This record gives sequence, C-alpha cells and structure tokens, in this order.
Amino acid sequence: MGALSFFKQSSLWRDYAFAGFSGMLLWFSWPNALWPGFSSLPGWLALIALVPYFSLWRKTGWRGNFVYGWVVGFIYFLGIIYWLRLINKDTNVDNTIGWIFFAACGGIYFGLFGASARLLRDRLQLPHWLVLPIVWTAWEYVRGQILTGGWPWGSLGHSQYANPLLRQVAAVAGVGGVSFMLVWINYFVLLGIDRLNNSVRHREPDFSSMYFSKKRIQAALFRKPLHLILGAVIILVWSGLLGMLVIETVRFVRVKPQALTIAMVQGNINTDQRWDASYKDKVMTKMESLHAQAAQGKPDLIIWAESCFPSFLEYTPEKKWEDRLRALIRQHQIPTVLTSNEYQKTYLLEGPKYHHYNSAFLLGPQGEVLGRYRKIKLVPGGEYIPWEWMKSFMQAVVREPIPVDFEPGTEYTVFQWESSKFSTLICYEDQYEVLATRMARKGADFFISLSNDGWAGKSAMSTQRVAMSVFLAIENRAYFVKAGMTGPSMLIDPWGRLGKPIPLFEPGINPVVIYPRTFLTSYACFGHLFSFACFILMSAFFLAAFLPVRVRGKVA
Repeated sequence: MGALSFFKQSSLWRDYAFAGFSGMLLWFSWPNALWPGFSSLPGWLALIALVPYFSLWRKTGWRGNFVYGWVVGFIYFLGIIYWLRLINKDTNVDNTIGWIFFAACGGIYFGLFGASARLLRDRLQLPHWLVLPIVWTAWEYVRGQILTGGWPWGSLGHSQYANPLLRQVAAVAGVGGVSFMLVWINYFVLLGIDRLNNSVRHREPDFSSMYFSKKRIQAALFRKPLHLILGAVIILVWSGLLGMLVIETVRFVRVKPQALTIAMVQGNINTDQRWDASYKDKVMTKMESLHAQAAQGKPDLIIWAESCFPSFLEYTPEKKWEDRLRALIRQHQIPTVLTSNEYQKTYLLEGPKYHHYNSAFLLGPQGEVLGRYRKIKLVPGGEYIPWEWMKSFMQAVVREPIPVDFEPGTEYTVFQWESSKFSTLICYEDQYEVLATRMARKGADFFISLSNDGWAGKSAMSTQRVAMSVFLAIENRAYFVKAGMTGPSMLIDPWGRLGKPIPLFEPGINPVVIYPRTFLTSYACFGHLFSFACFILMSAFFLAAFLPVRVRGKVA
C-alpha cells in the first residue's frame, strides 16, 4: 500500500508539473522573458504552450481542471507581471504581496476556463475542438470587462505580436480571434502527438482511431446533428472573417497614401526627484533643447512623451512654466502634443469643488490650446483608489499614497490640425481595444500613445505594452505612434511592424513618416463582436447543460 500511495502522489506531482510547464511556456512566449528585445522566436512557443495542460484536461474532472488551470495561470502571471514589484518602492510592505495577489487572481480565470470547459464537455458531450476555443475566448473577454474596467493585460493572442500572418486575424476578429486560433492549434497539435504515439506503438498508423474516422463522422451526422451544425457554423464564420480580411487588405493596399511627418521627443527625465523650481528649470531647459532639435526637420507635428512638461497647464500658480512652454512653441511654429495634470474648479451651492484629470493637450503653432483629452481608463491604485477599504489599506501600507483621486474623462476626443485627425491614449490605455475603436469611429486617422514607464526600469513591462499596442494598430489599420518618457519611443505601422526605437533611458528624437488611414476596418466598426459571440455561446451552452436531463438529451 505504501508503494501504491507513493506512486499516486508521484503521479499527482507530475500533473502539477505539467500544468506549471504550460504556464512557463506561455510566459516565455512574451518579449523580454527569454532574452531582451522584440524577437519573433518566443511567440512560436504559444503554439504548443497549452499542450501539456490540455493532456491533463482530457483526463481530469471539472474540480481538478480548476486547480490545474489555476496553476497554469498563476505561473504565467507570476512571470509576465513580475514588474509589479517595482511599483511604490517606498512601501512599508514588500510589493511581492501585490505581485503574488494579482498573479493568483489572474490564475482564477484559467481555472474557470478549465472547469467550465470540462463541465460543458461532460454534460453536453461537446467535441473538444469546439468547446475549448469558445470557452477560452469567452473567459478572456470577461477578464477584460469586469471589476475596475477590466484587465486585458496578457491575453493569449497578444503573444503573436511578432507573427506576421497570425496577428493579421485581429483586423477582423480582434485579439480574441487570435487567442481562439491559438487554442485550436494547441489542441490539434495534441491530437497529432496522439496519432504519432499510436503509430509508434502499433508500428503503423492507427487509422481506426483517427479523429475524422468513419465512425466519428457517422456519430456526428446521425446521433449528434447539433454538434455538426455548430461546427459548420464556426467554419462558415471563420471563412467569412478570413475572406473579409483578404478584401480589406486589398482595399487598404490600393488606397493612395498621404504622408505626414511626426517627431517624437523622448525626454528621459527622472520624475522621482523632488520637483522644486530649480529642477523644473533644469527639465524645461532640457526639453527646449530637444524640441529645437525636433523642429529642425520641419515636422508636421511634435510629440512630447508623458510627463515631459514639468508643470501644469492652465493653473495660475504654475503660469511661469506655461508661458515658457508657449513661447517655445511660438518660436518654432509647430503644433505640439503633450500631457499635463489638469485642475478645474466648479462652483456648487456648498462651495467650490476641484476636478483633477490626467490630460493630453494639442497646442497650436502659437501655443494656443486646440483641444484636450482627459484620460478615461485610470490606473487603479496609481491614479485613484477604487474602494474605501482599499483606501484604508493604502494609507497603512504606502508612506505617500496618492493625495487625491483623479477623475476619468468622458469624451473620446479626436484632435484635428489642418487635414490630420488623431487621438491620444495615455499610459496603459493602449491595452484597451475599445478606446481605440471608439476613437476611430469618431474619425481618428492615427493614434498617439503617451507614456512614462521610467519606474519599471528595463523590465518587461514596457516591451509588453508595445506588444499589445501592435494589435490596436492592426485592428484599425492605422499607424500607432508610441512616445515614452524613457522609451521605447517608436512607430508601429498598420501591419503591426515595429519601427526602430530610441534606446531605453536615453534622451532623443525619433522622426517618422506616417500615412493616415482612410477607411474603417470591420473590427473598428463592430469591436469585440467575435469575443462577445463566444461569451454568448458559452452562456447558451451552460443554460443547455443544466436543463432537465430529458430536455438536454433532445437538444444534444
């Protein structure tokens, strides 16, 4: 009995190792995991990363699949969000707690995927190739929508930012469509391994066990016609999506482009220092020099990365620095985009009330304000604290928590200068597809991302954000200009190709030429429709799964 017990325990540990191995392979498929930079090689690991977990999934009940799925997700998120430990280095409690907490929360969605897919498989006898990609895409969609505005960071499809073919699927189905295909590929790789294993054991292919054998086809046709119908519908949907992708690609290539020159300014300013008058003067002198260098090329637009302006616009106590900024722009006569905290006062019956925003401004050639965008997706814990209990916790843990909550903006602003129309995304907003699509519908022809990732050092955080931004460019077939305080400041073209960045933690100028888009993609028009359809389909499966047995038998 002792030997049998040890064997069972060894088998259990082997299964956990398989789940952990899947999580590690998913982590390694991201940039800066195996080696620094934007290499196309790690992304290929995502094509096989889920194979070890799927081999467990097939032989395990729904409870066990929740645990194994959670292990996959926990290991995966431990790897890709390691940079969370760098936030608020002056805390009284090590940020390892927050890092592990968020990794554990992310793992819950993987566990829910495994458990719900197994339940639907067992109760409705759905084929694996049908239930797995639908349920995975549905839970990714849920993760990107709930709680504090959703958290789509690290979706499976994002790992294919460097895959020139697979990433194009996002133009019609979004990142969720790429995730769907990756799950499909992983499962069929597992089937191929099974067939190879059978061939080795029998010394010849075991055609009687092939997935599309005569017996299986007959079962699908006569015993479970609903499964065949669902499979046919999915094939038709994907045929339509890929056909639409080809048509839109041809249409995009045939459009005659109109060039626009943009100069990105990477300030490389240490925002952790005390911002007294002498330091602001030093920063402003540095930015004046960089702005002058950018203006030498006579660009149509100059972009300062987030926090490069060391003061506040339209705030009387800081008027000295605002006047200096406007004088600089008037000197070179080139419109400029930059960020600034914004304070607005309104008067109520009970007295004045102040509103605080993180805003992007377009300043005209004379330094005048032509438009502003107030950040919509604020960073929980960084720009606002969402719940009262969390505010109390932050007061106890952080020596200097944020003094006041910022307020989210409500307008999907489209700036316009002459014939150019564009929108800005601030900080981590460039992971939210819905922001870009709504701005595209309002007329934005290209996008500008303004960020300050200096706190993250040379960790994977900034490169991961570039990987996710690739899909915003593809989904809208629009140029994506990324200006980072410490880098990488670079251009992403409508096909997802990355331009040459300014090196990290070096001040510099990056002049680029873009060609604003001239039509809306199907994804820009319909947004998360594919992922939402997977969520609706999963919900319908659950309703059918828990119908009375007689009714469910007729449905299946």
